[in-house]
Amino acid sequence: MTTRDGPQAAHARVRRDVPTPAGAVALPGLPGLPGASARLYRGTDDVPGIVDVLHESRRADRVAWLPSVDEVRHEFAHPVNEVPERDALLVERDGRIVAWVRTSWSLRDDGYVYRTFGAVHPQVRRKGIGRALLHWGQRRLRETADGHPDGVPRAFGAETLGGEDGAKALLASDRYRPVRYFAEMHRPLRDPIPAFDIPAGLELRPLASADHRRVFEAQAEAFRDHWGNREWTDADFAAIFSGPNMDASLWQVVWDGDEVAGVIDTAIHAAENELLGVRHGWLEHISVRRPWRGRGLAKAMIVRTMLALRERGISTAALGVDAENPTGAFGLYESLGFRVADRMEVLRKPLDDEPPSAPGR
Repeated sequence: MTTRDGPQAAHARVRRDVPTPAGAVALPGLPGLPGASARLYRGTDDVPGIVDVLHESRRADRVAWLPSVDEVRHEFAHPVNEVPERDALLVERDGRIVAWVRTSWSLRDDGYVYRTFGAVHPQVRRKGIGRALLHWGQRRLRETADGHPDGVPRAFGAETLGGEDGAKALLASDRYRPVRYFAEMHRPLRDPIPAFDIPAGLELRPLASADHRRVFEAQAEAFRDHWGNREWTDADFAAIFSGPNMDASLWQVVWDGDEVAGVIDTAIHAAENELLGVRHGWLEHISVRRPWRGRGLAKAMIVRTMLALRERGISTAALGVDAENPTGAFGLYESLGFRVADRMEVLRKPLDDEPPSAPGR
C-alpha cells in the first residue's frame, strides 16, 4: 500500500456533502434513478429496510449470508469506529430504501484501512447508484482520515463474496485490487466425528459471566498473529457478549489453571437458518494462545463443538478462515472434514487514488 499525500491534498479534491435541513444529501450520479433521494441513517427504524435490500441483493447474487433484523440492529447499536448517523447513507425511492452504504475505519497491522460496505436492490441496479454510493463513502472516509496521524500506510478497503459479480466489477473498475482470500468452510455433521481428547493438564470449563473479560482478552491476544489484525476494543466486547445469538452453553473455553489456553465461540443463527432452509452452526472464532499451540488443542475443541452442535439438531458446522493463515488452520479444518463452500476477496486501493468515471452499477 502507498502512503497518503497529506490532508491538504485530500481537502483540495474532496467535495463536502452537506445535509440539507430536511436531512437530504446531494449525491452525484443519483439522477440515473428518477424520484430517488439520499439521506443519512436516522436510527433503528431504518434497519428493516436496510436488511431487506441486503437480503434481496444477496439472493440475486446467490450469497447464503442473510443476517437478521435483530443482528443488524445490534451491529448499529454497537458500532466500532463508525457513527452510523454520520457514516451511513441511504437511497430512497417512493419512501422505500433501495440502496445504502456504510463506512468505517480500523488501524490494522498493515496501516489504516477505510472500509465501505453496501448493497443495491436488484430492481435498481445498473443505474450508477452503487458507484455513487462508493464514491460518497470514499469522500466521507477521506474526511475521517484527515483526523488520523500522518506517516502510517492508508488504503480504502472492501470485501466481496463468491457470487457478487457486479460488486467485483465495480470495485475493479475503481482500481481496487485483491490482496487476500478467505474461505467459508462447511462440514456435514452426519459424517463420523473423530475423537480427540483435551491435552493433559488442561481443563474445559463452562463459560461464566465473571470470566467474559478474561476470555475476550485471550481471544484478542491469539488473533494478533492473524493477517490484518486490529486491536479489539470495548465495543467489540459489548458486541460479542450481548449479541442476539450469544449462547454461552455452546462455547468451548479451555483453561490451564487460571490461564485461558483456547476458545471457540459458537453461535446458531436461527433466523438465517430459517430463511435459508438450513441447520448451520457457526464456529465464529477459533483461537489458541501461543504457549498452548502445537498440542492438538484446536482439534479437540473443534471436535467437541461439532458434537455439541449435532446434539442441538444442527446438520452442518461452518466457519471462516484466512486461506493463507500462517498457523496452518486451513489444513487443520480440511483434516477434520471441512470443505470450501464460498470464498471472500479482501480488496485494497490507495487512499490517494482518484479513478476516472466509468459506467455505473
